[in-house]
Order: sequence, then structure tokens, then C-alpha cells
Amino acid sequence: MRKFVAVTAALALLAGCGEEKDHRGIELMPDMFHQPAYEGQDAWTTPDGRTQVPMAMAPVPGTVPRSGAVYNLAVSDWEGAKALVNPLLPTAAVLTAGQRDYQINCAVCHGTDGNAGHASMTPFFSGVPSLTGETYSVLSDGEIYHIIAKGRNRMPALAGQVPDERRWQIVTYLRALQTAAVATAKGGDALKALLAEPGAKAMVPPPAPRPEYKPVEWIQPGATP
Repeated sequence: MRKFVAVTAALALLAGCGEEKDHRGIELMPDMFHQPAYEGQDAWTTPDGRTQVPMAMAPVPGTVPRSGAVYNLAVSDWEGAKALVNPLLPTAAVLTAGQRDYQINCAVCHGTDGNAGHASMTPFFSGVPSLTGETYSVLSDGEIYHIIAKGRNRMPALAGQVPDERRWQIVTYLRALQTAAVATAKGGDALKALLAEPGAKAMVPPPAPRPEYKPVEWIQPGATP
């Protein structure tokens, strides 16, 4: 009997050897293998074929963040957004913090200077607005804050990534960028007056990034080494 069991076990082991199979007979917890995967900043279309939902994670409904108050305005409540008042003054500290958050969350699409044409994503996405143009310059602070929190068109909501006060810091810094753009366009005394303001250094965007590798100048194209 023992010999029969040993032979049966050996045959079972041999049957399991061989070439890799295309599929498994049994899957445990198949949802862990077959789950939808989305790229960052992508969106999926709802079954009705009309609504696109951004994939950036939003806060769980009903939760209260430790670092700020709950933002209850609906996406379409623009009247409520206009009534919001920026509680921050454009001090050097606020502008510096706003610049940092702007560079992290906004500059990749809208440009370090607010000009979307200078952004690194320009070759891949068309129609991204310049924040220093007339369209966004006429918006109130509350409307810009609302767009950051709730998103707009292809832009995802950032309420889950950028807390309340930091959104206002971005708005304050963006106002500085818009003012700088207008002053630069006018030139002369307007630009000098702006740069003389306290904290003006925080308004100046950083220089454009340079490539890490620079070809050796003495190597000419087509030259034989």
C-alpha cells in the first residue's frame, strides 16, 4: 500500500512538470490580478459615454482633513466661488510658499511663468490655457481657488493633494505672476516699481532647466575621430 501511494505521488509530481502553461486552473482572489489600471492624470468614461471622471484620488466623502476645513461647494457653484475671499496677504513668505506649490502642481502644464506655451507638457497636450492671459486674469481669487479645488475640464481636482491654505498661497502667487506679466509687457517704470515691492524676488520664476548633457564643442558633425 505504501509503495502504491509513493508511486502515485511521484506520478502526480511528474505530471506537474513540463512547459509553462498559458493559464492556471484555479485563481485565488482574481480581483487582485484583473483590476483596472489607470495612468496618472488619465480619466475613464462612464457607461453613458458622456462623463469623464479624473483618476486623481479625491477625499473620501464625509471625511474631514486634519489640515483644513471641508470644501462643500459643488463643481458648478461659480456664484459661491466668487464670494470666497482670499485670507492671505502677499507677503514674501506667502509668495515663496505659493511659488513652491505652483511649481509642483501647476507649472508642468501651465508653465513656470504662467505661459502654457513654455510648459514641459506643451508638446503632448493642446489647448492648455495660459494663466497670465486675459481669461484667467479677470477671474476672482475665489474662482481660481475653486478651479484648483474642484478641477475644470481636463484638469483634475486637487483638493485631496493641496490643502486649503496652500491653495490660497498658489492663488496669491499666481496674482503676482499675472501682475509681473502685465508690468513686463508695459516695461519701464511699471516693472521697476513691481520689482521694488517687498518679496519681489519670490515672484521671479526660476530659470529654464538646462540639459544635463552638453555635446563637446570641438566634435563637428560628420567628423572622423
